[in-house]
Amino acid sequence: MGQEMKEKKNSTEESCQCGEGYHEHTCGCSGGTEESTCGHGFDSHGHSCGCSEEDHGEGCTCPDCEEKRTHQGIGDKDFSVLSGKEREALQRGEVSFTSVHSREQEKKKHLKGDELLRYRDLEIFNGVETENLNALLYCMKSYVRSYKKGEIVHLEEKNEQHVGVVLQGSIHMLKTDVWGNETLLTYMNEGEIFGETFGNNTAAGEYVSFVAASKAEVLFISFQKAIHVCKNRCAFHFRLIENLFDLIGKKNIQLMEKIEVTSRSSLREKILAYLSLQAQKQKSKYIELGLSRTDMAQFLCTNRSAMTRELSQLKEEGIIDFDRNTFILKQ
Repeated sequence: MGQEMKEKKNSTEESCQCGEGYHEHTCGCSGGTEESTCGHGFDSHGHSCGCSEEDHGEGCTCPDCEEKRTHQGIGDKDFSVLSGKEREALQRGEVSFTSVHSREQEKKKHLKGDELLRYRDLEIFNGVETENLNALLYCMKSYVRSYKKGEIVHLEEKNEQHVGVVLQGSIHMLKTDVWGNETLLTYMNEGEIFGETFGNNTAAGEYVSFVAASKAEVLFISFQKAIHVCKNRCAFHFRLIENLFDLIGKKNIQLMEKIEVTSRSSLREKILAYLSLQAQKQKSKYIELGLSRTDMAQFLCTNRSAMTRELSQLKEEGIIDFDRNTFILKQ
């Protein structure tokens, strides 16, 4: 095996198109023979890569079987959620593989605990085994960002559109007219996605804006990476696509509900239609609203003062009762 790999090194050493410096930082080979997940050995940098720089960043395939990733367990799979700056620095050679690898190992240990459990519970990852989440997150070029209340959430990163998954807090999708008036089109709570409608449109900011309604944390995944299966054709990637389309269908239902509520002729009817929808979703006449009074008025396309007066009137008539964001439907 050693002699065979040595001969392969002599004949294929120059075949890697990404360059030795980048190759060292990406695959993390330290010399000697490494065993890949498919059982083939690779002698340091002498194995035939034959991949482009872009493909190499996502993980090479075994040149012998061309079915499984050669670098699983060596380096690529450990880079679960690299920030854009970290990935660029790694590719330029400004930081060593060892330093990034050690940091990512710590992240990986953390992800295997609370973080991976939290991601596993997200609807978009339904059916994806916990041990596959790191590989999936890396393949999707995922990253996580935190936002303060009122901060704008941008979906574009390095000229690439992303889909957001709300990990914490709430995100509002707003439409602003030429006079500066804002309309709350819809809102996304924990576990819900946003930005999928604009995955193939880089001019999304011209139509709507996404704003953190509270302190929020968002997981971003590349839209193009999500909808196109990579050459490894992993089963969990297919499952992600199924989940993504299921969530898109649910988002369309949310927008239909918005039309149903705002199409009512009177403000009273709009309020009752909205509360009725929330009661149906929560399967109870005791409901908790995730919107403030200002946000609720925006969602209903009305004035807050007028809505507050109508809510008080409904309470006096015994139709509803409420305390802050807790409502009871009586009739």
